Amino acid sequence: MTAPLNNDQTPESDQDQTPPDGGDNDQDQNGRETRQDRRDRQARERAAELETERDALAARLDARDRAEVTRLAGEILAQGSDLLDLGGVSLDDLRDENGDINADEVAAMAAALVDQRPGLMRGATPPRGFPDWGHSRTSGRAEGQVYGGSGAPSWADAFGAAGRENGMRYT
Repeated sequence: MTAPLNNDQTPESDQDQTPPDGGDNDQDQNGRETRQDRRDRQARERAAELETERDALAARLDARDRAEVTRLAGEILAQGSDLLDLGGVSLDDLRDENGDINADEVAAMAAALVDQRPGLMRGATPPRGFPDWGHSRTSGRAEGQVYGGSGAPSWADAFGAAGRENGMRYT
């Protein structure tokens, strides 16, 4: 028989049942890591490694897909990267249901961009008769008028007699 307990006495197993200050999530009563806690910690570390590896692979895939889009769009555009940089198109817009780049969609988007901005087309030249505001010696001249070289107007011709009267020479 056991003796009845007084209120002053507590059984030994009830003593020190409060967890330590750090909690008992990763340690047993003796301060050691439990088997389950060790497995949980290793699983968290492995998940973090896999997420890092996944992000690196996604970045490599995006770089490869960007190069493919640049190559395909370069058949229509002077700079293939303009489709992504200027066209407002993302890689996701150009992927098919399997995640591969759809060459037909790239061609269609590049053609639409050329319709909006013809100067981006491969082999595009500036339109004829476009004023160059005097930046060139060949475009924008009148029939029979020659700029530059011998027989071209000079500063001395422009200032004429006013420059010669003062003894100045303009070249």
